[in-house]
Amino acid sequence: MDGDVLTPFLEPRGVVIIGISRAALESPVSILTTLKDFGYRGEVYVVNPHLRSEDDANIRFRPTLGEVPARLDLAVVSVERGQVPGVLRDCVAKEILAAIVITQ
Repeated sequence: MDGDVLTPFLEPRGVVIIGISRAALESPVSILTTLKDFGYRGEVYVVNPHLRSEDDANIRFRPTLGEVPARLDLAVVSVERGQVPGVLRDCVAKEILAAIVITQ
């Protein structure tokens, strides 16, 4: 397996988390806390139309993926399973190189 294929998963330049809930944001164990705990320094965007929060130094909140200005390597998708295909199409259109889907 070519190492370059795994680079967007293991060393992403930017990450977008799509669909994360407010409860997960406030949880001591979440995707965001894991990124911070492991020292991730790249750009992080949180996409959820129902969340509004002030951007901080490393995390920016946007209501839609289309409003994320940066080119990102990795999407973490946490939406209802029926929404997954559409979200993945949006990721492809945004030229996001890799995706991890977390859903029931």
